[in-house]
Amino acid sequence: MRLLYVTLFQASRNFNLVGRVTKPFNPLLGETFEVVTPSYRAIAEQVSHHPPIAALHCEGEGYSWTKTNDVKLKFTGKALQAQEMNSVFIKIYPTCLKKEKKNYEEYTFNPNKTLVANLFIGETYIEPFGTAMVTCHDNGFSAEVDYK
Repeated sequence: MRLLYVTLFQASRNFNLVGRVTKPFNPLLGETFEVVTPSYRAIAEQVSHHPPIAALHCEGEGYSWTKTNDVKLKFTGKALQAQEMNSVFIKIYPTCLKKEKKNYEEYTFNPNKTLVANLFIGETYIEPFGTAMVTCHDNGFSAEVDYK
């Protein structure tokens, strides 16, 4: 069941793409962005400016996730394809493992590709495509999400 939750988390990252065609946040090298709420805390830091790479870490009750945002872009003439090059690393701390020596499960997923189309003519839109693989390293189970 936890693999399903991580897979849904991976898929939910694409739901906010609809109508979101704006310039991305481009911080200075070493600039950090921090969020602290009662339910989670997160920090992001720009670790490279050329190419732009950001490191992110988030912790909440029962989970943590880490990723490095390194995106490779490909211009196809009418559209822009974006591929995140690094995996997302997730740790889930289920209550059934509290008394175990290793009290968490480790998951990774490779993000899908994103297409930014109609750059010059028509209304610009963003859509996910390709496949994303979610893997649990503790039991070997995996799930694949195919975007068409």
